[in-house]
Amino acid sequence: MYTHYPSSGRPPWSPLAWLLLPLLLLTAPAPAQPATTLLDFESQSGTLTTDAFLDSLGISFGTPGVTLQGLPPLVNPGPGPVTVFSVDGAPSGTQVAANCAGGIGCEFPGGSVLMEFAEPTGDVTFQARAFTRGAQFRVYGYSADGTVTLLNTVATTADWQTIRAGGAKGYVIDLAGGGAGRTFYLDDIAWSPATELSLDCGTGEELLDRLQNDRPFLLEYDRIEQLTEEYTRTLRTDDELGFGAEVVTIPVVVHVVYNTATENISDAQIQSQIDALNDLFRGVNAGVGSVPSAFAAQVADLQIQFALAQRDPNCEPTNGITRTPTTVTRFPKPPRNSTDPLVRNPVKFSASNGQDGWPSDQYLNIWVCDIDSLLGYASWPADLAARPAEDGVVMHHTAFGTTGTVSATYGLGRVCAHEIGHWLNLRHIWGDDGGEADVCAGSDLVDDTPNQGTNNRMCPSFPSVSCDNGPNGDMFMNHMDYTTDACRTMFTVGQHVRAAAALFTTRASIIGSPALQPPPAGASEPDLWSADTWDDTGAEPNPSAEVMYQSADIWVRQSNDGFLNQEHQNPVYRSSGEPNYVYVRIRNRGCAGEQTGTTNLYWAKAGSGLSWPVPWDGSVATPALMGQPIGSQSVTVDGGEFEVLQFEWVVPNPDDYTGVPGDRAHFCLLSRTETPGGMTFAETGNLWENVRQNNNIVWKNISVGSEDTGGSGGFVNDLIVGNFSEAE
Repeated sequence: MYTHYPSSGRPPWSPLAWLLLPLLLLTAPAPAQPATTLLDFESQSGTLTTDAFLDSLGISFGTPGVTLQGLPPLVNPGPGPVTVFSVDGAPSGTQVAANCAGGIGCEFPGGSVLMEFAEPTGDVTFQARAFTRGAQFRVYGYSADGTVTLLNTVATTADWQTIRAGGAKGYVIDLAGGGAGRTFYLDDIAWSPATELSLDCGTGEELLDRLQNDRPFLLEYDRIEQLTEEYTRTLRTDDELGFGAEVVTIPVVVHVVYNTATENISDAQIQSQIDALNDLFRGVNAGVGSVPSAFAAQVADLQIQFALAQRDPNCEPTNGITRTPTTVTRFPKPPRNSTDPLVRNPVKFSASNGQDGWPSDQYLNIWVCDIDSLLGYASWPADLAARPAEDGVVMHHTAFGTTGTVSATYGLGRVCAHEIGHWLNLRHIWGDDGGEADVCAGSDLVDDTPNQGTNNRMCPSFPSVSCDNGPNGDMFMNHMDYTTDACRTMFTVGQHVRAAAALFTTRASIIGSPALQPPPAGASEPDLWSADTWDDTGAEPNPSAEVMYQSADIWVRQSNDGFLNQEHQNPVYRSSGEPNYVYVRIRNRGCAGEQTGTTNLYWAKAGSGLSWPVPWDGSVATPALMGQPIGSQSVTVDGGEFEVLQFEWVVPNPDDYTGVPGDRAHFCLLSRTETPGGMTFAETGNLWENVRQNNNIVWKNISVGSEDTGGSGGFVNDLIVGNFSEAE
């Protein structure tokens, strides 16, 4: 949605507009309390596994419906079913269930007990009695995929006692310690179903309170808006937008903070969310083909991917997942006006029974837990400087991923995409003006989303018109609306611009993060390198199937702003001799120790069969200069870090190459970082193989425009020059 403003066309940043900018929460009204089911065994007899009555309640005993994973050795055999007996002093009625197989007084213990539910519970309570002192009841819960978690340990008493455990698909009850007697009774098992949250927006007063008390946030947001405007201005060529061809992969760490077995979601559920994000941000997700034709041209590939980290902050191998048990049954919605991070975001700190995040300049932290009344919330880029420990996304486990504990309505991984949209500075599509008298006055600051009245629910029929935006109406299928997961299918080109502006400026440090590179075998040995491809980990040779001439570790800026804005901008020829600027990122794969090398940068005219070292060395001057060194710099990089080098480059005139076969505007840049040990693989005349085999040689194809003729340089999309494959 874009609102047109008078005069300059820029929005007037009134105090009211500022009230609608920062952290947005997906929230739900407090749900009605779910009904509780009670099993008191008064109508049962014998050994119980399942029967029609138990089926009607949704409970069974003895045999799990899934393979249990991670269940430790039990003290008692089993797990198994229960047997019903009549006893004196039962909590209710006269009958109880016991962990024994028979006998007049249940003197033949049968072992541990398993009970499973047709649907995951929200929680469970039961009465229990053991006949041995100094023992403990251990209650394990397991999720729908069989992952087992210890939920509760309760010391036995001399009488009946109430035991509670958090939500799970099923439970195993064991008795440990004490004397030889292993018999225990159960009665009055009560459970309630897990409930599904629905989306709502309840942030108006919270935003007002925060913004009134957080002027540094306002100033930082204003600074980032100025960066976004400048980014968009330099991205436009002849009133069209263009982007670099590089795909950026963002390293993710998922912190699972759980109180119940159900909340301790599986690795598979986590990976399903990563897979969903990659489809959604690349615009290849299911349902994208159903976008109405009126909006189909605006469907965007944001050229952003996500992957679980392979290196932790201590340079140890990781699967990108941490798991933290907590005593917090449900983390609260972030309160208003709090200046205490532990109160504001308890799930993000170990000191408040959550989990500390990893460095936010190197990882996208995602915390997955049970949140009160929320499906998720996110921090903004403007939070990064002042609140780095709180930067990231918090998700309810029922809206995270596409399998496991996810709900039917929010089980396609799209709530997380919405929240990461906020993390990349995307606003709600309706402009967050639902609480204002004029619901058509707000803006999401994106020029290709229709002006929209308020958020949409469920999935409207197209067209759904508001704010005089007919005939096509609201873009309710946009990820930044509040429709269901099945309904939200697209980001737009304008949202791509805004997200890229945040990524390549405020969040640019994450592009150079070492988190996606496994620690090398010789972790303490430094190794200078640059990335050829989005999936390059520094291995030699690079096993990637991607092309080798689109390195994101080389970028060009037409002015010397490449430290601030790391989006590639194709260069322009200037007859005045004024330079463009080339930037090269040099990384160190090692975990410790610095290394010093020399980075040499070259340019060459692109052509079929481009080789090495000719013409990069400046030895070919006919029919025009076909290549030349640009510069050489010494660089020292600490282990696990990176440095960015800046080179001035006087760009050659494309008109000098009219007699050269191929497109006269196509050129190449090559960076070679030499270290005392030399190249791992000896260089030959095969440029492609040199780049593929040595991690300190990177290559980038570019397109040169002419500022003198009004062109400002195109932007690389899919550009193949000649035949550079290894089969050449």
